[in-house]
Amino acid sequence: RELAAENAKIPGSWAGRRTFELVKKERLSSVITRFKFQPVDGQPTPKFAPGSYTTIFAKVDEEGPYGHFTEQPRHYSLAMHRDGEVHEHMSISVKKEGLVSRILHNAEVGTEWELSAPYGCFTMSGVEKLWLSDLDAPVVFLSAGVGITPVLAMLENIFTTRPATWLHAAQDGDAHAYRDRLREIASVRAGELKRRVWYESPAETDGPAGGGETSPHMYNLAKYHYKGWMNLEDLTLVECGHVLHLDNSNTSYFMCGPKGFMDNQKESLMKLGVSEDRIHWEGF
Repeated sequence: RELAAENAKIPGSWAGRRTFELVKKERLSSVITRFKFQPVDGQPTPKFAPGSYTTIFAKVDEEGPYGHFTEQPRHYSLAMHRDGEVHEHMSISVKKEGLVSRILHNAEVGTEWELSAPYGCFTMSGVEKLWLSDLDAPVVFLSAGVGITPVLAMLENIFTTRPATWLHAAQDGDAHAYRDRLREIASVRAGELKRRVWYESPAETDGPAGGGETSPHMYNLAKYHYKGWMNLEDLTLVECGHVLHLDNSNTSYFMCGPKGFMDNQKESLMKLGVSEDRIHWEGF
């Protein structure tokens, strides 16, 4: 309650629920859709820390083990506003999996939904003090599937300020959300953003791993770089120190994805010498 009360003091924020209209649905991949909500009261929405989430309250009519229920709340990470957009809406990226996500995917534009104000502790606030004293401290982002949403919001917030690495795992190119946006950022940063992608089962249209590129810049922009599951202990990564930044004790690691994915990556990072206090994560 205290957190909600404090949050309500932020300009554009609110306590409890607020009614929004679904104004746009955008297909990001074969399994992920971006939903854009605009408040029906016409007032602005608050600025929020990258990595924050909103709670959506979905109307349902279901029988469960504990009886009949008419509403289901779900937390979804917030996507950052895009260039030129003002704070007049909130957007989420949702994988079509589970009761509420299926309801969202089947919803019509123009329907109304109740949302909470942005919340969350999976943010970069804990390392900002370090970054004030070390302007070149690297950051490494790791994600799988729809876990891309909060860490992409973080990258969008700092992508011009410090060395960064982007590591992502997806089933294949069709299931890979935001790929073009990440390649665009990597192109703009011209070497400052190292990007590596794993496809578990690449399709024929995805081409070969690394795209057959030989120049470091074009290889960095390839659709994907490795076939199979993400493996941070792969020697081609470990020996390439500028990808994982293992030689810098101020490197921070942020990850989001399924529990098994995060358990594996955390274990690998710690085997490679990364202290647990530098690994920040959020599951779903």
